[in-house]
Amino acid sequence: MAVTNGFVCLCPHFSFDLYLAFLFLVMFLRFHLAFGFLMIHDSFSYSCIFVFVFFVSLICIQAVWIPVPQSIKELVEEKQFSIRGGLRAASHALLNVVPLYLRCNSSDLAPECPNPHDSRYFPGRILVYDQHPGGTGVSMQTQPYFPGLLNAALELLTCCHCSGDTGCPNCVQSMVCHEYNEVIIHKDAAIMIIEDVLDAESFFGEANDSS
Repeated sequence: MAVTNGFVCLCPHFSFDLYLAFLFLVMFLRFHLAFGFLMIHDSFSYSCIFVFVFFVSLICIQAVWIPVPQSIKELVEEKQFSIRGGLRAASHALLNVVPLYLRCNSSDLAPECPNPHDSRYFPGRILVYDQHPGGTGVSMQTQPYFPGLLNAALELLTCCHCSGDTGCPNCVQSMVCHEYNEVIIHKDAAIMIIEDVLDAESFFGEANDSS
């Protein structure tokens, strides 16, 4: 296991009309390139290329994440907790402690929030991303601090004395949640996920050191 960064596509934050326009533009450019109609000295061609790059920069953003193994998902589900609610709560808690390590505003980063009611496949991971189109690099700066961030998030969750699975604004609720914290959030599941991820990280770290 390792903390990963890169460019990801987080499609739910963009409208369907935007996708149709983007797909139309891609088809238009491919057709003109294939048949030699796209001339680089043409001002209209320049405009098309600019718009194409603009759409790509909107959809592809910078993010950093750590995968959650299938074994951890099974442990959470054995407790009859919501795995997606736990991932959402863990991401919120992680985001709440980022300002302890980096200079940033709450609007610079956002957590990936899986909808517990969505039946489609969702990768198990704790992920934060740059909210601004194209990325500002803030999420990339969190990568070296990710183990510390996870430990700080775990301490925040275990030390907060709020009652209920949905927690409070001090621990698992986030001001930048795109669902306004109204979709299922599970604090106990988040504690299990972060604890087991940290245990797995230390196990793999010791295995690599011994080899």
